[in-house]
Amino acid sequence: MQRIDRYLLKRALYPKLLNSNPAGFIDYIMVIPCFNEDYKTLEPVLESIEAAANAYGSPIELLLVFNHYKDVSKDVIKVNENTQSKVRLRNKHDFVHIKILDIAFPSFKLGGVGYARKVGMDEALRRFNYLKKPDGVILCMDADTLISEHYFISIAPFVKSEKWACSFHFEHPVQKESIIKYELHLRYFINMQRLFRLPYAFQTVGSAMGVKALAYALEGGMNKRQAGEDFYFLQKFISKGRIYEIMDARVIPSDRVSDRVPFGTGKAVGEIEAKPEDYGSYHPTSFEALSIIPLLLQQVYEKQNWKEQNLNPFVEFLVAENADEIFNKLRSQSRDKLDFTTKFFSWFNAFKLFKYLHFTRDIHYPNIVMEECCKYLFNKIGLDYSDNLKDNLCVLREYDKKMNYGDNFNQELM
Repeated sequence: MQRIDRYLLKRALYPKLLNSNPAGFIDYIMVIPCFNEDYKTLEPVLESIEAAANAYGSPIELLLVFNHYKDVSKDVIKVNENTQSKVRLRNKHDFVHIKILDIAFPSFKLGGVGYARKVGMDEALRRFNYLKKPDGVILCMDADTLISEHYFISIAPFVKSEKWACSFHFEHPVQKESIIKYELHLRYFINMQRLFRLPYAFQTVGSAMGVKALAYALEGGMNKRQAGEDFYFLQKFISKGRIYEIMDARVIPSDRVSDRVPFGTGKAVGEIEAKPEDYGSYHPTSFEALSIIPLLLQQVYEKQNWKEQNLNPFVEFLVAENADEIFNKLRSQSRDKLDFTTKFFSWFNAFKLFKYLHFTRDIHYPNIVMEECCKYLFNKIGLDYSDNLKDNLCVLREYDKKMNYGDNFNQELM
């Protein structure tokens, strides 16, 4: 456990926060950030966790990270305190051991959901280190998210696998058209990447992810971002082929509007509700341009003129990125073509993909509405398109459940 000791010494934000030690039979520790959450919101979340723990039949630990920053209004502090009091008054549950952390961050900039997740996950790591359980699983949830009864049961195959982090199947409530459109965008975006064989095509939802304790330490722990912390965190594991998809359980994130973060579900839902007719996703042609990658990599590796396909927007993007210099460096460091391909996708990673899509969106192919996105995708993957977006979402969810992209993806196909 030396690697965990080293992480806790150098990277943990706080020393040990909980006085009591965990029970020896704890294999799962769930972390939930709580900021300005009243008990009415949190209670059904706790009930769903208890139901899942009952089905699992063994105790789990739940770390509630109540947080605020020092200059926050007194109303927020009061909400946090009232919710904590009511949580403490709950009847003790045999299978859910609740621990409360109360953190005051230095300022608004040095706070937020990433910071709160990191505090909780660091403490969970410390507790698994005490138990000498490097494969103990740290689970991430949100204070407005529900889970299905099979949630904890479904984790066992991941624990036995060689993967380091996991992503759970999620389904938002479908009462509002705004959240239907948003989830369709998330699933369209990942499936378009899979259609063109990109290796990092996995969902990264903060309320639906987990990581093994030792792996958490080895990859430097959680970041402190105020938004997108889940994306940046999971990409560290996705890029190494260490992600496991759990599809036989269900996480149900909230569909509520929120302005707590600059982007994400709550922000997107608010924007869609303000202008529902304008919301869409990236143009399929931007993805189609990526089909050139196998040919391009062959040309680059064999030192041919890769710029001859100059009408392709992806080639145009590479020229704008001064890719010749990058390619020369990658080629000089590669043992063979497969190694070169691997290194290419380390450079053209999920972050660079966003940059490319925004490049093509702003210059060539503006976003299109979700209806048109779905028509294109459904035609490509052999699904029947409906004029009802909710029906399309249900069909796409079932399609995604049957996918096993991590095991099926073969980089040599690129």
